Amino acid sequence: MQKPIAPGWRDTQDPAGVYKNNGEFAGMSGRSAQAKGRRGEIELARYLQEKGFTDAQPGAPLNYGKEADITGISGLHIECKRHERLEINKWYEQAAADAERMQDGKPVVIFRQNRRQWMIALSLADFLELKGGATDGKNEH
Repeated sequence: MQKPIAPGWRDTQDPAGVYKNNGEFAGMSGRSAQAKGRRGEIELARYLQEKGFTDAQPGAPLNYGKEADITGISGLHIECKRHERLEINKWYEQAAADAERMQDGKPVVIFRQNRRQWMIALSLADFLELKGGATDGKNEH
């Protein structure tokens, strides 16, 4: 049997072979997770550029919330996520808090799992506003 990846980690594995601690997936190390996230930001920026958003750029590496993950698209605060485990509400709350703090646009989360297409999450109220639809401000949650 493999040794635990860190002190205090249980000696049991989940079916995928990833160690758990208190029911949480160990996942990848912090450094490799950051590298995967950065690769995702670069991949997404290139994709957006190919689709006509020529000013789209990945934010500065390791900026720790000082700017959006993708910059150059006016009116949108884009949070980019490359994760297998989807935590869309958590990610959206982070994007919304950062967008409010930075005052740089509507919070948007663009995410992708391995071997899947890019997906997007934004509030229905923001979608309707961006599309020019009528909204009375009710039922935004």
